[in-house]
Amino acid sequence: MASHLQVSQENSVVRDTFSRRCGAVLARKEKGEFFDVKVAEFDGAYYNIKAEKKTPALVTLSVALPDAVNMPQGAAEVAKRAYDTVADGSVSIRTPPEKGYGLTLDCDLSKIQDEAQAALFCSKIASVRALVQGIPLRKILTDLQQGKSVEKKASGLQVKKSKSMYVKPLEDSVVVVFPVHLDDENDATLAVNFLQHFAETKRTQQNLANAPSCAYHLNPPLEVKEALAGSSQDSSANGGYMSFSIFSRHVSSPDKVDSVSWKLLTFLHFISYHIKASKGHIQSRMRTKADEWLKVLAQAKATPQKKKPNTIKLQG
Repeated sequence: MASHLQVSQENSVVRDTFSRRCGAVLARKEKGEFFDVKVAEFDGAYYNIKAEKKTPALVTLSVALPDAVNMPQGAAEVAKRAYDTVADGSVSIRTPPEKGYGLTLDCDLSKIQDEAQAALFCSKIASVRALVQGIPLRKILTDLQQGKSVEKKASGLQVKKSKSMYVKPLEDSVVVVFPVHLDDENDATLAVNFLQHFAETKRTQQNLANAPSCAYHLNPPLEVKEALAGSSQDSSANGGYMSFSIFSRHVSSPDKVDSVSWKLLTFLHFISYHIKASKGHIQSRMRTKADEWLKVLAQAKATPQKKKPNTIKLQG
């Protein structure tokens, strides 16, 4: 897929906060820094990182997914298994999680032995949102990778409030469809132009030959038409529909599964970014052109009117 903008799986604030704390623990400091950090992401996801001075090795991380997106079933087990592979016993799951959050991790940094392990742990813990939100999609893509994919009915996956993607597993591929609905009709017009160009670029650029095939549709694609019928907004998206076909070669390793899953989960944000960038570019061009016209007007000189000579007619 094109990568003009890629939203990082890692939250930099979470990574840097844990990195500082790991540094203090590895330096054998008896007291750490107190903090209670709350971080909001681009689409309404939230983090809360807490630590006390007296217990520098203990850090609590709570995660809330965007509005209307429920924490996937099995998220706690997936998270614990992922972090135990980095440092055994480094994470325990708090039940129930802190109020307002879907998942709370109690992290024991004393289990980390060296700087290399600390760097890996901080990178992994900063990607917790991608780890848990991508569980349903990664399961489908992993089945495709392992040759276990079978044709099923299309189903919707909530990305954020009022935004969904639809996934249709087939025996040899997985089709993913994004309904693009925008409240502003001008934004919808920009989205249509951008997505048409996006699909056309995939067809014409040689260096994208191995990327997943994509297509733009003004009407709901047949693969997901039945699933879309349950949502009046998604079945009549004013920005059209973008579909991707993922084959086993695109998810041939666990790292590729993670990468494709996250890029699909953030594709609607990718569209939003380009719409805003296009509007900013258009406004910038308009301001530049207006400034040029004003300079021309300021340099212009009015042509002086010719005065008629005063004449006296003598009548005789």
